[in-house]
Amino acid sequence: VFLGNLPWSVTDEQIKEVFAKCGEITKIEWLTHADSGNIEGSGYLQFASAHAADAATELNGNDLDGRSMKVEVA
Repeated sequence: VFLGNLPWSVTDEQIKEVFAKCGEITKIEWLTHADSGNIEGSGYLQFASAHAADAATELNGNDLDGRSMKVEVA
């Protein structure tokens, strides 16, 4: 699942909490700036099942620290 428009301060723990009700997250991969290594506000989640990934997309547009998350099947 692709995640976008996230706050730069987002953490793995925060994402796990937000998406906990969708299903088991098996991998989190952040897109980072090449020069600093800081998260650029987007990344990918891998879920244990396609059903969990579909459930995650229902959170598209939800607010996370004042930003409207983009959540799409990748």
